[in-house]
Amino acid sequence: MLDLAFFSLVCAVSAAGSTAYVPYNVPCPSTPLIRAASSISSLEQDYLTNRAPQTQSALRNFVSQADIQGLDLNTIFGSNRTAPRLAFAASGGGLRAMTFGGAIFQALDSRANLGTVGGLIQGSQYMAGLSGGSWLIGGVSLYDFSTIQNLVQNHWDIDNVFASPNGGIISTVSYYSDIVETVKNKRDAGFETTITDYWGRFISYHLFNSSNGIPGVQWSAIQNVSSFQNHSMPFPIIVADGRAPGQIVVTANATVYEFNPYEFGSWDSNVDNFVNVYYLGSNLTNGQPAQSNVCLTNWDNMGFTVGTSSAIFNGALRSVSGNGVISSAIQAILRDLAQDDEDIAFYPNPFYGIDNVTQAIRQAGNLTLTDGGLDNQNVPLWPLIQPEREVDAILTVDSSADTTYNWPNGSALTTTYARVKDLERSNKQLSFPYIPDTNTFINLGLNRNVTFFGCNATNGTDPNTPPPILIYIPNEPFSYYSNFSTFDGQYSRNDILGTLQNGLNIVSGGNSTAMRRCIACAVIRRGLERANASLPTDCQTCFSQMCWNGTLAPQTPPQQLLAPRLRVPQTIPGNGAGSGSGGATVQPSGQAAAVASVSGSATASSTRSAANRLMPKTECLSNTSLVSLVASFLIGLVTLV
Repeated sequence: MLDLAFFSLVCAVSAAGSTAYVPYNVPCPSTPLIRAASSISSLEQDYLTNRAPQTQSALRNFVSQADIQGLDLNTIFGSNRTAPRLAFAASGGGLRAMTFGGAIFQALDSRANLGTVGGLIQGSQYMAGLSGGSWLIGGVSLYDFSTIQNLVQNHWDIDNVFASPNGGIISTVSYYSDIVETVKNKRDAGFETTITDYWGRFISYHLFNSSNGIPGVQWSAIQNVSSFQNHSMPFPIIVADGRAPGQIVVTANATVYEFNPYEFGSWDSNVDNFVNVYYLGSNLTNGQPAQSNVCLTNWDNMGFTVGTSSAIFNGALRSVSGNGVISSAIQAILRDLAQDDEDIAFYPNPFYGIDNVTQAIRQAGNLTLTDGGLDNQNVPLWPLIQPEREVDAILTVDSSADTTYNWPNGSALTTTYARVKDLERSNKQLSFPYIPDTNTFINLGLNRNVTFFGCNATNGTDPNTPPPILIYIPNEPFSYYSNFSTFDGQYSRNDILGTLQNGLNIVSGGNSTAMRRCIACAVIRRGLERANASLPTDCQTCFSQMCWNGTLAPQTPPQQLLAPRLRVPQTIPGNGAGSGSGGATVQPSGQAAAVASVSGSATASSTRSAANRLMPKTECLSNTSLVSLVASFLIGLVTLV
């Protein structure tokens, strides 16, 4: 842990910092800056239209390889009306979520050539992330539809996110000083800053570019990468929550905001508007610039944007417990930050003065945003279930740390389900599958297996509109204990490789062709219904095995279900692999070796896997990375700033 003496050394280092991070004035566009959320934007629609031939080709190939007996592919792919529309959603959960989400992304990516489920990323129209999932989506998008192998080898520097990426005490001093000075330049230019600015700079150094943290790269610059211009990447979206000033607990009715390469805004009824994201930060009243033809840009800095989606400090305040000196000090710092609104991100309100926006927001000078998972909707489903986007199926990756052992329990889905039923949050009827309670998730093993929700088209919140099928992919210990703390800031090479292999085993069912067939059935289900085609027998068999059938088991789960054990001996690529489930075998000389190629073979399992990750959170708090993370980051910055 970096101590106060270290940070006093930082204060003595002279660094100019980068001015590229500072927002600046530009002429306003000739087109309107604000539009009502009555549809997706024309630019998004054009993107999806141009991408559709690529997604349909990829999905047709995937479904063909699934070898579903009795299926006529032309029934599904013969017209745009019946062709499936797929999305990928990566949950929050810090580096755990980024790494596990990356594991699933890689397994589904045909370029990785791993296992049996590759091609579904190429077949996805959308990819969404929040908090740690936003780091994944941001990196993939920024680096031209990057492979996970490229991110791991060249961009993810996560062995210690609180030291300089280049190592060494002098380098680390310069690194901290540059971060502080860069944010100071923004503040000196007259713009309000908070701890999220610093957090975004940390993220940028360790996840995007270790040499300078790309201070001048904007989220909207994704429009300029070749894979976006040729429509070969899924359309990216990241999510943040609105949080009222002075509020500590973010409730389920918090406003859900989204950033996409073209726009920022919310589908929620209290906002129901979008703004051109390149001009986010402009001084607007009723959609018009306060000064004629003067707008602002660079507020959507890449690090600041994903830092907003992952502003974990409010969550840390709810997570730190105990009466020790360090815990009490951290609680005091976090509480002061929350009370002073330093733990949220300020965005000059683009919806100021707009009539159809609720009074509390249209009269606010700033929007105050925070971590997209703090409302407990920890998977970014909300933007994907909007009927305007017409999504048929969602690859729902859940890396949440809901249980005392840091495994998901389905609460991300139950919260979104409850929110959908609250019509006050939307000005339209939303269709979402019925979701059981969290005890049922655990007791029936729904949080330990790939599970489908929404298989019955009429069994959702809107019986007149089929809900998207959720292909639920939870983090679970198939071949590695990937249940790291959300606040862990240090990942070994073994941790990364073990998690990548674990994700591959989970989503492929241990390299099972049966898993590919069943996922293909879920992907095409809505298209078959639109074509009035019967469900093939193979798909009927899959759904009888993988769809939640409505059974409830609300009793308190036994302890052994809260602390699941590995299905196979712990696997790190390069050390061999064990047997998978469903009659399949993981091939150590093939796909495991390919996973290992992201950064070489590993030699031994992490001792953390055999110890801390088998302990409940409350038993190892005094040694958790939460204390280290918050102390290193917050105490240091409070001292500096």
